[in-house]
Amino acid sequence: MLSAALFSAFMLMLHQDTSQAVAPPRYFFSTTQVRTTATATRTVTPELAVMRFEFSARDSTPAAAARAAAAIEDAVRKAIAKAGVPEDSILGRGSLSYPGDQTIQIETKPNAEFRRYDTTYVFRDLMEVRVRDLKRVSRVMDAALLGGAQKLVFLQFSSARSQQLGQEALEEATRQARRNAELMAQAAGGKLGRPLELTTDRSESGNPFYDLRTNQATQINAAAMAAPPGAELRVSVYGRWELLASGESRSER
Repeated sequence: MLSAALFSAFMLMLHQDTSQAVAPPRYFFSTTQVRTTATATRTVTPELAVMRFEFSARDSTPAAAARAAAAIEDAVRKAIAKAGVPEDSILGRGSLSYPGDQTIQIETKPNAEFRRYDTTYVFRDLMEVRVRDLKRVSRVMDAALLGGAQKLVFLQFSSARSQQLGQEALEEATRQARRNAELMAQAAGGKLGRPLELTTDRSESGNPFYDLRTNQATQINAAAMAAPPGAELRVSVYGRWELLASGESRSER
């Protein structure tokens, strides 16, 4: 009985080892395949410029610093409106959030004459401006800075057609990927079978093929404002298809 038990255990271990030996690798494919990738591009022309300006005011109390900052905001708003921007495209406090812990800051400096520390309260705020007439961008920027804004902290050009252009590029890249696969299959003496995978992700890395980038590095200067930088939208498609022998059908496999 002991021999029978040992023999059964040995056979079980042998069966497990055999199963592991014949298990396919992680990236094993049961059919002959054609893999291709194709990329389509579109130029995205900006239609909207978004700018954010920072300004601040100092005083001996938080309330006084806030009032001084409000006066600066009013002056900046009037200057931007005079440059041709509608009132509803100028967003300030109430429409634009600013981190609460950064709105009021305290500056403490030693006063050697009176042997004490003087405390100054600094009220910081932001204003966002949306410009649809891109020829006015440079003018609006100058108006805001001359009106009292101390710093341009954000400038972005965008287009409402980005999604539409991305979908058009996706269709083109998908068609081209299949056409590439057909050419490879024909050159190998076979024909293309059913699709096995279509994706915009890289096969193993997981990095997306969908990419939006500016055509070139652009500095903020008068020339850039006169001709805002466009962007190149790139969509790549990765695909796998069965490779069938010439005259072979899917049912014969």
